[in-house]
Amino acid sequence: MLPGLFLTPRFFRYASLILLLFLPAMWLSWLLWIAYLAIAGVLLTLLTDIYRLYVLTPEGPCRVCDEKFSNGDANPVLITFFNPYSFSIKCEVVDELPMHLSSIADIADYVLTPGETRKWTYEIKPVKRGHYVFGQVHIFCESSIGLARRRVSSDSKQGSVQEVRVYPSYRKLPEYTLMATIQRASNSGSRSILTQDLALEFEQIRDYRNGDDQRMINWKATARSARLMVNQYRVERSQNIYLIVDTGRLMELAFQNMTLADYAVNATLGVAHVILQKEDRPGLLIYGDETTLSVKAGNERLQLQRFFEQLYALRPGFGESRPERLYQQVRIASPSRAAFFLFTNFESVLAAERAMPVFLEMSRRHKLIVFLFRNTQAELDRVGKSATVSDIYKRAAIEEYLIEKEQIQRLFIKSGIPCMLARPEELSIQAINSYLSMVKK
Repeated sequence: MLPGLFLTPRFFRYASLILLLFLPAMWLSWLLWIAYLAIAGVLLTLLTDIYRLYVLTPEGPCRVCDEKFSNGDANPVLITFFNPYSFSIKCEVVDELPMHLSSIADIADYVLTPGETRKWTYEIKPVKRGHYVFGQVHIFCESSIGLARRRVSSDSKQGSVQEVRVYPSYRKLPEYTLMATIQRASNSGSRSILTQDLALEFEQIRDYRNGDDQRMINWKATARSARLMVNQYRVERSQNIYLIVDTGRLMELAFQNMTLADYAVNATLGVAHVILQKEDRPGLLIYGDETTLSVKAGNERLQLQRFFEQLYALRPGFGESRPERLYQQVRIASPSRAAFFLFTNFESVLAAERAMPVFLEMSRRHKLIVFLFRNTQAELDRVGKSATVSDIYKRAAIEEYLIEKEQIQRLFIKSGIPCMLARPEELSIQAINSYLSMVKK
């Protein structure tokens, strides 16, 4: 048996028609000879087709892709194949994808002319960080006869088995760099964060303008120049900005096949990149049943790489997040005043109230900004029509749930803690907006 040989649906259609000839041949004997001739013709044509496909040994297809994939983004994969035959062939490309993505990637059929090298490109959008292993790439070749197919598979030299690592979303970092440059974002739903409780440093002395704080008047400079002069300050550079990622069980909730933890990880990497662009010092805290200082605040050249590695290895747990452990680690990580961005999730007002004393103490010592998640699926279900009594009850429960989410946000704001209620897919933009509004450099 030849390796990789398959019979096509066309062959089985011909075989079915020949079998149908044997039925009337029971009464018309001359049809029996026609059936025998048809069998011989089909078999001869099949052997000719097989010989044409196996007279040469084509090189296996080659897969080219990055060693690192970006989580939640489209990652291109390129497959190349050369037609060594002297005739055109019809090709079907099948790529064995990693288990977490899909079973196979079936690319549309193509016709390759003699000596043509064809390149196919498709995109993969992973939704989970981790280690992925690709299988083989298969090309199913048919000649113009179309009775047989030959499978040509990639071997180890051409990337039969290929391993990639899916890191937090890094393909959008250039966009975030542009946001850091122009200090504004395209998301209209962002809110400004007051900077009054961050450290300030002197920038320059300038002329007084209407609306300036009179407490900033520099009387010595005013006396020398005979006109009102004021001191201008800016938010102190190279501040410690710690990003806190909650890894409790509530962060295992998934929206659009991605967990809240993965959305928080992507946002953390984006904010850390912008912080480094703005000459501040980002740090990372992992918050859950136990809180650990994963990356100490700094702005060294390898700081972003440290974020990459720590966030890649981050795995949410199924335990309850413990705010008291977070407060202890915050005291150790930053004895002096700093800013903390907390990405977390609460599903009830009662749970938020239990954690509020710890957050209030953190807010008293530091600048704390909390990011919560909207339940976008519940918001979509609320829009639908209620056709039955069961639908009415379900819609009422959704309304109550969404109202409680907004009550949680108001609880933080009422306590003097800035709080954002963001859609999971918009979390990165809103977090970067909040940082840029906070520093105003």
